[in-house]
Amino acid sequence: METDFELILAEYGGRQKVFQRGDVIYSSESGVEGIYYLRSGKIRIDNSRVKSKKEVLVWLLSSGSFFGISSYYNGYNSCAYITTVVSEKAEMILISREEFIHLLKANKEVRNYIINLLYRRLDYIEKRKLYSSRISLKKKVSDSLIFLSPAHCPPESALEGKPYKINIALSELATMINAQRKELVLLIDDLINKKILDRDGEGITIRNVEKLMLLE
Repeated sequence: METDFELILAEYGGRQKVFQRGDVIYSSESGVEGIYYLRSGKIRIDNSRVKSKKEVLVWLLSSGSFFGISSYYNGYNSCAYITTVVSEKAEMILISREEFIHLLKANKEVRNYIINLLYRRLDYIEKRKLYSSRISLKKKVSDSLIFLSPAHCPPESALEGKPYKINIALSELATMINAQRKELVLLIDDLINKKILDRDGEGITIRNVEKLMLLE
């Protein structure tokens, strides 16, 4: 049974907030107000501290995701990212740092969930740092699509053979893994022919997650 995060966060003073497309939720200039839980919508997180001053896509998050957790460790004003709404609107629950700490102390299930979530994010970031020309495009796509899955890992239903969708455009995925879009399209089409993936205008569907995870 899935954890009802909305109900739990409400018990600890979580309040609902709504943002519109293009709104900046937080940045290195404004700092982080607290910890967010994305109820619906889609946001992108970019590295806003690069020499070129251009935003570099770190990852995308869809409904059911926590973000801003770095404020738990570093305080409200320590933030290396800029977080922007890319869907028509995004509905979320905001919980204060203090209440989030109380929640983690009181609820072992949520605490373990957050620890695993942070571990998967750090693991993916370290993988991306090690990417080089020797790492195949297949491996980059596999790592990134698994990371973009709910809670950064395949849902149990996927391991039972049921497909699930990730709301990411090919252009976004290409930016995320620093790949040429034309090259990425050819690879995705090949994986579609092998019945590993499928895609439409709304995103990429993972049809066979076990085969996807074995790509090298």
